[in-house]
Amino acid sequence: MGLQRFEHRLERLVEGAFAKAFRSGLQPVEIGRRLARELDAGRTVGVRGTVAPNSFEVTLSPDDYERVAGFHDTLVHELRESVREHARDEQYTFVKPAHIGRLPDCIVALSDPQVSRHHAEIRLGDGGYEISDLGSTNGTLVNGMLITTHPLRDGDVIGIGSATIRYQQS
Repeated sequence: MGLQRFEHRLERLVEGAFAKAFRSGLQPVEIGRRLARELDAGRTVGVRGTVAPNSFEVTLSPDDYERVAGFHDTLVHELRESVREHARDEQYTFVKPAHIGRLPDCIVALSDPQVSRHHAEIRLGDGGYEISDLGSTNGTLVNGMLITTHPLRDGDVIGIGSATIRYQQS
């Protein structure tokens, strides 16, 4: 049901403003269908429901890229909205980076004067979860080593200010 609405939205897009630009070659609806398949293929069951990937890279041939150059921003916006709509229809949630810092708006808030307001973040990378220091004053440690960005492994010990956090994969 959700995929049909997704495709219908993209078909309307193709029939509208982009119809003249895409007389042959790659069609925006094909990009949209592929994004929906990638969204579905990358989904996993998480603690708070079905979690889907929230970052995609679309590579076009030089000819196809030239055809979309004049509509690039609009096409990206429409594809983004279509992916969001598909995710809503399928009741997917997206993975968000976990910010660690001193401010209460951080997902992991630490009330420690040695911790920067936005100190570090944990996000899903290509090879799994990784932690990145966000330019903090006192740095971020993983297993006692000062890091800028570091892949996380089960059992790693993260040091932020005077806090020690043990990373566990689940």
